Amino acid sequence: MHEKDNVPPVPPLNDGHRVRTGASVLLLASVLLNVGLSLKVRQLRGELRPTSFVGGAIAPTADLGGVNGGKIHLAFPQYRPVLLYWFSPACGWCQTNLPNLKALAAQSNGRYTLLPVSSADKVDILRYVQREKVQFPVYTIDAAVAKQYRLDGTPATLLLSPSGTLEKRWTGAYSPSSLEDIERTLTVRLPGIPTLNAFGR
Repeated sequence: MHEKDNVPPVPPLNDGHRVRTGASVLLLASVLLNVGLSLKVRQLRGELRPTSFVGGAIAPTADLGGVNGGKIHLAFPQYRPVLLYWFSPACGWCQTNLPNLKALAAQSNGRYTLLPVSSADKVDILRYVQREKVQFPVYTIDAAVAKQYRLDGTPATLLLSPSGTLEKRWTGAYSPSSLEDIERTLTVRLPGIPTLNAFGR
């Protein structure tokens, strides 16, 4: 007598067992499909959302066109911090904040690189520069690159470290609290905004 003769026969699968097995397979397939779709949606969102340097990443490179000719290639690392000033010729608050921008340009003294940028039409920027007698370089920036820098509303001021990480961000015209922070951070003295100074400076 052989040992295999003592092995009991495997009972045939009944219909209920087949149904439960089929349901389990369908459930597993559904879970895997949902996981796959979720990962694909996240991937697509990442492709649609502009790459951002916020969160410790290095700021993206940018080709900036000089309004009066020439261009610069902004890439990191740099020799000194970069102060990126985002404005628009049609922005009322940018106009109000212009004396502060001029003061930042006058007091840089090689301690930081000031880069005023705008994605407005180059002709409009040039007219603005001439009308306001701006004596420092102003640059155009591609709108897609501006989104990578999270530049939405104007004006906005970004302080980038020499390595390209975001150190400070000031949004809007300089309120008294922003003004004090900028002066302390950059060791400068700014005129402020008269109508706002009356409430806190």
